[in-house]
Amino acid sequence: MKRTWMAGLTAVTLAAVTAPLVAHAQEAPMVMPDPMTWGLAYEQMSFEAADTDGNNLISEGEFVRDAAAGFAGLDRDHDGKLTPAELGNPDPRKFARIDTNGDGYLTFTEVMTYKMKAFKAADKDGDGGLSFQEIVASVTAEEKSY
Repeated sequence: MKRTWMAGLTAVTLAAVTAPLVAHAQEAPMVMPDPMTWGLAYEQMSFEAADTDGNNLISEGEFVRDAAAGFAGLDRDHDGKLTPAELGNPDPRKFARIDTNGDGYLTFTEVMTYKMKAFKAADKDGDGGLSFQEIVASVTAEEKSY
């Protein structure tokens, strides 16, 4: 009996606390912040998510798995290609750098070829893995190249 009463009290309390939030949510749609504006915090979260074995290095296998998951997440129509619209209309120069055959979309092979070149270029100490510092340096250098 006590458990039922506590569960009921918890449900009533939860409803009372969340009701104003639900009402507010119906008034205005919730807008999520753009994680690309988070700077190093976003890079750190991405690094930790990709480092599945927790050794503070992104191995080639972890890198490939993360890139493949990213491709699949961006390919909204699941046709095996990424269009500029699916990528939020990126800078045409950046897009063309990856679109090696110039057909206007990126295949998985084009993306992975580009990503693996980036992985090898970022691995400055040649240990076969990317530290957080190597990734930040690589991203910074790429941003400056545009």
